[in-house]
Amino acid sequence: MSFKKILVALDRSPLSRRVFDHALTLIEPAVSQVKIIHCLNLGTYQNFGAILDTGIGLRTQTDLARSEAAEQAKASAEAASWLNSLRAEAEVQGVSADFLIETAGPGPVVCQVAQDWSADVIVVGNGGKRGIKELILGSVSQYIIHHAPCPVLVLPPDNQPVVEFPAADPESS
Repeated sequence: MSFKKILVALDRSPLSRRVFDHALTLIEPAVSQVKIIHCLNLGTYQNFGAILDTGIGLRTQTDLARSEAAEQAKASAEAASWLNSLRAEAEVQGVSADFLIETAGPGPVVCQVAQDWSADVIVVGNGGKRGIKELILGSVSQYIIHHAPCPVLVLPPDNQPVVEFPAADPESS
C-alpha cells in the first residue's frame, strides 16, 4: 500500500532510523510526498534561570538566557542537519520531501501538522514507556493515536518482548 502524503514524526532516538526507513516503504516514487517533523525538547531548561537566585557564584538571569539561547540554536542547527540528510535520502528515492522543526509539545504539533497538511498517514515510533513511566510522562504515540486526523502507523521499540499467542482451536471456527 502506498500513500501520497506521509508525515514522519522523529525524535532522534535509536528507533527513529527504523521509523524513517519504514516510512519510505510506504511511498510511491514521483507521487508521494514526505514531511519529516521533529520537535526539539527545549522545555527541560526553559525558564530555569528564573528559578535560581542570582546570589554569589551563580550566573545572572541574562547570562542564563544567553546560554539557553545558544543551546537552543545549537540543538536546532544539529536537528536541521540531521533532517536535511534524511530529506536527501527520500529525494534519492524519487520522493518530494521536506522537514519541519518545532519547539512545542510533539503530540499536539504532529496532529496539527497532519491536519493542516492533509496527511494520509502518520508514521511514528513508540519509545517503549510502560507502566508508571507512561502514566506520569505520557506517551507521544498514544496521544497521536487518539487525536490524529488520519491513520497512524506506530512502530514498536526494538527491544519489545515477543508475545506468544495461543494457537487457534480448529473446532471453534
